[in-house]
Amino acid sequence: CIDCAAGKYLNATGSDEASDCIDCLAGTYLDATGSDEPSDCIACDAGKYVEAAGSVEAGDCIDCAAGMYVMTIASDQASDCIDCDAGKYVDTAGSDQAGDCTDCGASTCVGTAGSDEASDCIDCDAGTYVAATGSDVPCRPSWTAWHVHPVSSCNTATRSRRRPLCIMHKYIDLQQQSWLDIGKWVSLWSVSRG
Repeated sequence: CIDCAAGKYLNATGSDEASDCIDCLAGTYLDATGSDEPSDCIACDAGKYVEAAGSVEAGDCIDCAAGMYVMTIASDQASDCIDCDAGKYVDTAGSDQAGDCTDCGASTCVGTAGSDEASDCIDCDAGTYVAATGSDVPCRPSWTAWHVHPVSSCNTATRSRRRPLCIMHKYIDLQQQSWLDIGKWVSLWSVSRG
């Protein structure tokens, strides 16, 4: 009697042709000859898949591409691999957990799923911010505000007999959680309201 080839098994007696041997299913492989049970076929590890039936070695299992992962064993098609969420990336192939996907750092964002390197996380432009890691939303403009404060050194040439109210233009830096000054104290009446 002749053994069925690697990648195949035969669980019936009295067979007389090599074609009676059955391929292991896609998502599995079998590196031994003469197997007699479908359970002899070995599942590809999580993070990998194989689309062809009758695979003969673990090396036939293909890593999910960088930017993707698959948590189940015996995956049988590339579409089983799942993109890392927007705001995250994974730069190695064969990832087997969603947790392998790394958050983009603070002050960076990526709006698309399946990012495969840290450089996909784009730095916020000047004047914009992202407050959290793993952001999938575009950087937002920094907040601005007017801090109102009466000072005696403001321009006193006003139409009112009252001491003029002066203000300082400030913006909030969410990375440092602090208000920062922009410019100088100016008369309230000199500020355009736009």
